[in-house]
Amino acid sequence: MLDRSERLKAFSKWRLTYPPGTKLQFHLTSAAWVIGELCERITGQPIAQYLRETLTGPLGLDSIEIGPSVDRQGDVARFIRTDDDDSDVNPWGPGIWRGQRSLQPESPATRWSPPRRTWRPGIRRCCRHPCGGARSLKMRCGSA
Repeated sequence: MLDRSERLKAFSKWRLTYPPGTKLQFHLTSAAWVIGELCERITGQPIAQYLRETLTGPLGLDSIEIGPSVDRQGDVARFIRTDDDDSDVNPWGPGIWRGQRSLQPESPATRWSPPRRTWRPGIRRCCRHPCGGARSLKMRCGSA
């Protein structure tokens, strides 16, 4: 959600599920909203402008996107393992933080994600279903 007034309106409706610091809770869309808001409060610039001026512009990149469509992934960097293991890369990681699973078997992300057997090294896709997945996070920094 790039419109700040709508984002702040949505924030005002959020309620804590757990006491702060007791459990990890993450959602692809809302996490990006928080990052966008933090960026604007700290830098005084919307995140797209900040990234364009400090990251994509100096690097000569036309854009940076989270979750580009499959037909636009030709120049997307591959996942790289640093442990010299040639096994398949799991972009979701082990799903464990502080000894607790962050993705339970019954969670929407687990249910709607493609089966593991369809993943391959360098995978660049993620949840595209109505769960508010990465498609809703698409951000073009190359345009105003």
